[in-house]
Amino acid sequence: MFHANYTQMKIDFSVKPFLDQRRKKKDGTYPVILRTIVFGKTIDLGSGLSVNSKHWSSNDPFVKKSYGDRYKVQNRKLKSLQLELESKMDSLVANDRIDASHSHKEIKELLIKSTTNLTFGFFESHIQLLKKENKLGTARWYASAYQAVKEFSKNKKETPVDFPLSNITSTWLIKFEKWYMERNKTDQAINGLSVYMRAIRALYNKARLTGAVDEGSNPFRKYKIKSKETIKRALTKEEFKALAGAECKTGWHQRAKDFFFGSYYLYGMSFKDMCYLKLSDIKPNGRIEYNRAKTGKHLSIKINGRLLSILDKYLLGKSNEDYIFNVLRLDQSETQKYNAVKNAMKRCNKALRDLASASELGSISTYHARHSFASHLLENKQPIEVISQMMGHKSIKTTQIYLKGFDISVLDEAQDGLVEI
Repeated sequence: MFHANYTQMKIDFSVKPFLDQRRKKKDGTYPVILRTIVFGKTIDLGSGLSVNSKHWSSNDPFVKKSYGDRYKVQNRKLKSLQLELESKMDSLVANDRIDASHSHKEIKELLIKSTTNLTFGFFESHIQLLKKENKLGTARWYASAYQAVKEFSKNKKETPVDFPLSNITSTWLIKFEKWYMERNKTDQAINGLSVYMRAIRALYNKARLTGAVDEGSNPFRKYKIKSKETIKRALTKEEFKALAGAECKTGWHQRAKDFFFGSYYLYGMSFKDMCYLKLSDIKPNGRIEYNRAKTGKHLSIKINGRLLSILDKYLLGKSNEDYIFNVLRLDQSETQKYNAVKNAMKRCNKALRDLASASELGSISTYHARHSFASHLLENKQPIEVISQMMGHKSIKTTQIYLKGFDISVLDEAQDGLVEI
């Protein structure tokens, strides 16, 4: 018997797998149901499993070994369903959504309609929703955090065990952090942890909005997500010119340079946004007009001579709806486009590393172009508000991240400009 205790009242309920021998199937098996008993009412919900009575036990584990090789799998499924129903009942009671006046039918409908209160199930349903909305990058972010949570939740038999979202407390977060850091010893490991923690926090907040957990609960109130400042990604102006003069020995070397310097002159445009640029985004007034994929913010960019020299080679023979930079095709699905962008970025970054090595520069990626754009503007005495607007940021705080870690010569120059006494 599962007992739920609350200050207002005590409500007892039980949830248990049950072999329904009232409904024998043609193959001689009986359906397994999840039987919930509360307020003296019995609510039966199907499990999708059918078992011969000789393979069934009234005690846990319910499916006997004689069932065959998959008996452990079926028992895990039943335990998961049982835990989910217990968690749903716990939530319904805790939020005063059921009482003795509710009928058997009303309680059953509430159980069916309630959002899953289990962490794995909530992750999976949200990831599937994001995929349906073609938000593949965000889905991948949640999926990586989900895999980490599953690894953390393995039992002694190395099997991931689902658990109620309400189990995610500040104590749970601290234990997860310790587990992750013990397995990741690199200097930037704390930033990897931050990625997972932000995904867990976002998922928990969605659970609060849907009623899957108590609206007033917030484990992150007592737990602060940690991060470490990343190494400066902006190139100095001298390094920038050295990269521009690097010899291209392959087609991807040239394409990588086109993406890098194209991004720079396109106000630090992201690689994804460059891939999605169409000929129709080039307007008759000599500007590129587009909306950032990440923020939806509209940007208008003047096509100067340096940018035009990069674009020209990609514009020949294209119609209005064609993509400019030859990464995407109109006949591709959203999944295919997502993979094409990832593959192109990977190849560009490898080519940039080759060019940087030949120019005796440090490791460079396409993201350095965006950071370089922001830093060079600030070095040219442009106000941070202007830089923020050009980059399409919603907040100046975001822009400030790009401007951290200036070369010390810039700081010296700033000091030299102070009033002398």
